[in-house]
Amino acid sequence: MPVVLLLAAFAILAGVVVVAIGRGGELTVFRSDTPPLRLEFATAADLARFRPPLAFFGYSAQATDDALQRIAHGVADREAELASLRRQLAEPGGPAADPDIDGPGYGSTDYGGTDINGASR
Repeated sequence: MPVVLLLAAFAILAGVVVVAIGRGGELTVFRSDTPPLRLEFATAADLARFRPPLAFFGYSAQATDDALQRIAHGVADREAELASLRRQLAEPGGPAADPDIDGPGYGSTDYGGTDINGASR
């Protein structure tokens, strides 16, 4: 009887080792049962309106991961754009050095003689 148990334990252990090293076959990749998300997070309002589809326990992990990836790419794109604009402003010949620019903050805009609260000066 102990010999049979030892042989069974050895067979189970050998099977586990064979599967662990990748010789036991592969798992099937199942198709998603939800349609792919077709969302573009262009504004903060788009992000606030986003609700991932529900799954049996909580939210669909795949849909939530896809949305987080898109959000991360969007934030990275905006950070790169901001860094580029900040570099342009910091350059000696950048827009801040141009005296012909009219706009708030450059001193050439007339606000009609009112201060920030709307009172006359």
